[in-house]
Amino acid sequence: MEFVRVPAVSFLMGSPPDEAGRLDDEGPQRVVHLTRPFWLGRFAVTQQNYGRGPHTNRSQFRGPHRPVEQVTWTE
Repeated sequence: MEFVRVPAVSFLMGSPPDEAGRLDDEGPQRVVHLTRPFWLGRFAVTQQNYGRGPHTNRSQFRGPHRPVEQVTWTE
């Protein structure tokens, strides 16, 4: 797996109220402060990567190089 470092930074999250095609759950806009840097996977976790851990693969679309889906936030 390949990871990228996300720096500590502040950014505006959400879309402006007048944006074309905006959905109700895309606002309100707010400033988000990431106070510490962290590492994030550059690519989606594949079923092959996911299977290396103690998890059950419940993906509907099977294949070792396909992304994992049908998992919960805590998984």
